[in-house]
Amino acid sequence: MTTAPHGGPPADTPPPADASTPSPAPFPQPPSTAFPAAPAAPVAPATAWPMVPPSGVDPAVVAAREKAGTTMGWGIAGAVAGGLALLLSLVTFGMTVLGGGGMSDGGSYETIRGTIPGISDGGGLGGDRLARLLQDLEDDYGYAADISCPDTALIEPSTVVVCHGTLDGYEWTGAVLFEDADGSFALVEL
Repeated sequence: MTTAPHGGPPADTPPPADASTPSPAPFPQPPSTAFPAAPAAPVAPATAWPMVPPSGVDPAVVAAREKAGTTMGWGIAGAVAGGLALLLSLVTFGMTVLGGGGMSDGGSYETIRGTIPGISDGGGLGGDRLARLLQDLEDDYGYAADISCPDTALIEPSTVVVCHGTLDGYEWTGAVLFEDADGSFALVEL
């Protein structure tokens, strides 16, 4: 048994025997000629950029508008790139200068610069001598330091010596970067 599509009696049931009940009329359908088919509107073919100016518009005006749009785009891109560069430089400046600082009240450590006397033309350096110098520098800043450093066979630009120890009772590791062969250095906490 199949059911009618709109909830009526099943499709395979015979019509009622009582002819006094009228059957519902189907929805009226408009005649096929009621809505004449409109001719299809012509479709313009897809055009590639730059667009061909409509008739009556000077091509020089269209070219000037295109050039102005391109120039405006480059100008906006340049302004955005310049703004990002400025922001990056301010962040870098803030992190380098303002965020640095020495082992001050803020708890950060500043770069200490100095020179080890008596080193000539890239000679070697004993670890005990470097450790004593670093301890004296830290003592000058008001910190109790107990530092040990390894021996260094050759002092030249870019030589790095990593020292360990304690600073006011806290574990400390520092890197001594030699800037020249005469013993000028920068000490940075790691």
